[in-house]
Amino acid sequence: LMKERGAQMRVLGPIAQGQQDFDAAAVMAALEALADNAEKGTDLDTYWPEGSDTGDTRSRATIWEDRAGYQAASDKYKADVDAAVAANPQDLASFQAVFGPVAGNCGACHEVYRN
Repeated sequence: LMKERGAQMRVLGPIAQGQQDFDAAAVMAALEALADNAEKGTDLDTYWPEGSDTGDTRSRATIWEDRAGYQAASDKYKADVDAAVAANPQDLASFQAVFGPVAGNCGACHEVYRN
């Protein structure tokens, strides 16, 4: 799930930073893929079930210790991704405006919930 997100962020990040040309179709395809992925990620019991906190995981124990906090972070990410899709950005400036909160969610979540 997170690898899928990372793949889409590697498409969107360089565009947002002006390192690649803005392409509305590519941006929307990546945002829609993020939205589908975000929908799946709200189901914590499927992706982070009890007892899955051991072994080869890059997730911190705080996901299991603070389920409500992680659920809230996941829900906020989904809402921001959905808002970005709904905005249907057609130029770099409008894309950057809606992508900032999406990317910010990733960084904030990594600080607390990722090893």
